[in-house]
Amino acid sequence: MVLGGMIVVFFLWMIWISRGIEVPSDLPFYLKPFYRVGKKAAGKDKRDFYYIKLSLMLLVIFAGGTAASLNAIKESLNSVLVEGHFIERGGFGTGKIEYELDSVIEKEKIPVSIQVSGQTRQEEELQELITHAMSKLDSEILGLNESSDLVRTDLNLPYDLEDGEIQLEWHTSNYKIVETSGRIHNEYIQEEGEEVLLQAEMTCQDQRALYEKSIRVLPPYYSPEEELARSLENRIRILDESSREEKRLELPVQMDGVTIQWKERTKSNSWKIILLSVVAAVLVFAGKEKDLHNQEEKRKKQMMMDYPELVGKITLLLGAGMNIRTAFGKVAVDYREKKEKQMSVKRHAYEELLLAYYEIQGGIPEQRAYQNFGKRCRVQRYMKFSSLLVQNMKKGNAGLEKILEMEVQESLEERKAQAKKLGEEAGTRLLIPMFLMLVVVLIIVMAPALIAFQY
Repeated sequence: MVLGGMIVVFFLWMIWISRGIEVPSDLPFYLKPFYRVGKKAAGKDKRDFYYIKLSLMLLVIFAGGTAASLNAIKESLNSVLVEGHFIERGGFGTGKIEYELDSVIEKEKIPVSIQVSGQTRQEEELQELITHAMSKLDSEILGLNESSDLVRTDLNLPYDLEDGEIQLEWHTSNYKIVETSGRIHNEYIQEEGEEVLLQAEMTCQDQRALYEKSIRVLPPYYSPEEELARSLENRIRILDESSREEKRLELPVQMDGVTIQWKERTKSNSWKIILLSVVAAVLVFAGKEKDLHNQEEKRKKQMMMDYPELVGKITLLLGAGMNIRTAFGKVAVDYREKKEKQMSVKRHAYEELLLAYYEIQGGIPEQRAYQNFGKRCRVQRYMKFSSLLVQNMKKGNAGLEKILEMEVQESLEERKAQAKKLGEEAGTRLLIPMFLMLVVVLIIVMAPALIAFQY
């Protein structure tokens, strides 16, 4: 407690003497005092970052000192010793409590383990306590019943009284009717009832006493509807016993002059089906969004794989003397012819290229068609490619071939990196079946040993 208090007092003193030091305006309020303390303690001008780190460290130390002081105060308030050499006993009926203390004898500290028993009562007090508990039991054990002669519902048989000072052990003269827990079985008791003797062995310190109470257990009270249902169930039970040789049991259609109609009690699961359908609809919606995202990713990967080849073809045609429009159209038409002859599968990049070619053929300005091509691809490389085509239409074809060659080289490097990444992902996926095979092998090896061990 002394050390923690010294830390707290020291910090408060430092905060007071450093109150005039300026602090950054954006600093949290709880760090400002410690920022001033750190700057005062450092005594040199350094960067704000250093003072902020120092203020955080000082805040932690101050919090630790405060917590240590509060803990010491709490420990002193919860001290076992009273006036230096007294120990408070536990309440009546409590067991022994062990304390670890230090005894100082001639300046030498000796650890001592002490067991302190709970407080006990005098014999006259015990008798009064047991007598008082017995008088309380007469009404307490009845529970919701009116009296001991009209017991129809479960009893309340406690196992301790007077805050645990008195322990009780219950016995009954007929366990089939009254259990020691107080539960009543009176479904088949006649109207005149059954008499049951309750006994409780009461123990308080060294004193013992016997409590006895006679009760009359009556059949349960039924409402008119419950009584009618019981009568109907009894009649059906009699009919069932008398018609076991027949293939079917005929239910009564009349009883006491009253017509009876029978209906099956069905449990409707419609709400469960509706709930499941709603959950399934949400999952389908989320799943379709996931599918769309996967398709978009697959399209993007395919277009990135085709980019070097597509740009390389156009670059080659430009080197052969064609202009941009002719080279663009040549690559698009070649893809269309191969696709019509089923010599090529659908490639998204070439589909967008073919669509741009159709736009030019339809009269859309060439520059706009190239811009639309880049926007539809939604891939950074293709957008850059369309921008290069548009810029060189404005400035001329000088240097375009060289720029496209560099673009092809860069895209090939990216393609290599992507292929390497796909290979690593495939290797990671292969770990799952390998792990499953390992589990199967372990089961095959260990199962016979476990079976032999059991037998």
